Amino acid sequence: NPKYLSLYDKLLEKQNWQESSLAQAIYGPSGKPGSSFSELKRYLYQLLLHALIDYDKTSTPAIQLDHQLQQCKVLIKRGYYQEAKRRIKRLEGRAKNLEEWFRVLEIQKLDAQIAEKEEDQVDISSINTGTKHLAILENFMRFTNLHLSLFISVRKYALMRTQDQIEALKKRMEHPLIQQKNWQSQKAQILYYRTLSLYAYSTLDYDRFAQYAQRDFELSQSRYQLYQDDVKNYISSLHNLTLSLGLSNKIKQVEKILPEYLKIKPITHEENDSILRRYWGIKSTLMFSRGISSSDIAFLQEQKKKLHKFQHLSSVTKRILYFQYCKIHFSLGEYDQALHYLHECIKLLTAPTRRDQQNLYPLLELIIHYELKNYQLL
Repeated sequence: NPKYLSLYDKLLEKQNWQESSLAQAIYGPSGKPGSSFSELKRYLYQLLLHALIDYDKTSTPAIQLDHQLQQCKVLIKRGYYQEAKRRIKRLEGRAKNLEEWFRVLEIQKLDAQIAEKEEDQVDISSINTGTKHLAILENFMRFTNLHLSLFISVRKYALMRTQDQIEALKKRMEHPLIQQKNWQSQKAQILYYRTLSLYAYSTLDYDRFAQYAQRDFELSQSRYQLYQDDVKNYISSLHNLTLSLGLSNKIKQVEKILPEYLKIKPITHEENDSILRRYWGIKSTLMFSRGISSSDIAFLQEQKKKLHKFQHLSSVTKRILYFQYCKIHFSLGEYDQALHYLHECIKLLTAPTRRDQQNLYPLLELIIHYELKNYQLL
């Protein structure tokens, strides 16, 4: 068994090893690894990086494009210009469909390099096309900056806004990009509607929030179904729609769209975190708004059986899940179970945790102990 496989197995068994203990586990108690242990760790690290890259090449469209671009560069370097041109033509079409405009420009640059090496005359139309694609990329970046600036302003005053702050938000929406609907790509169009929905939400205009969120979701869903790209963007779009429907009291529509979360195929742990966190947040809110049914209890029990799969979730997501379990058991009068999951939440508290949560958990613990008649602890 190669040493790097032994090292990999040991790290899977336990993450927090002391250096000397891990070396003994690999080389034996009498072994003296020396510098070879550092080389072994470096070798395994490189293997894991290559494995992740290979995985992303099959699951992430943008990384697939980067890999294929690299193949074209290798062919050009070796002088296989016709094969490179054939690949570039196909690659450019795919990059345009994905609206990866920066990569489109890089592909056109490779095409120009081939023409230069073959001493062909550069087509003036390709220069004009490159200028057009650069303008599309610039337009997308302007929409991105506008959305982020509004998002930061809204988050800064999330709970309370003065009239002056509301006026400042309104002024941002007078930007020419918004007033003229001047998007030049579908990605920019998605950002346009997402910016409008964020503004409507922040000014408590829930009807318009639902209207803009619906359009954002339709556009994002069509992209996701076609290309399976930008999972995080699709999750955000779905969350905005469910939130807007909930705030508009359209409960049946929320219940209808909720299963869409479980159809998403996450690529990263972060995306899996986001799906579970948002899904459970909405699911538990629905339970409390209409009353917890027997099917909800069965669903909860089924989910709890899968807790062992939650080891890769972030502490924030785990805490949210456990807190939902705590609330559900509390509402059912199952105070022992409620206390158990509340203690799981408290274990996951960290310094950056919101102050309201730090204050809530001890208060809820006192209430549960009161319900359990543990008066001696009060």
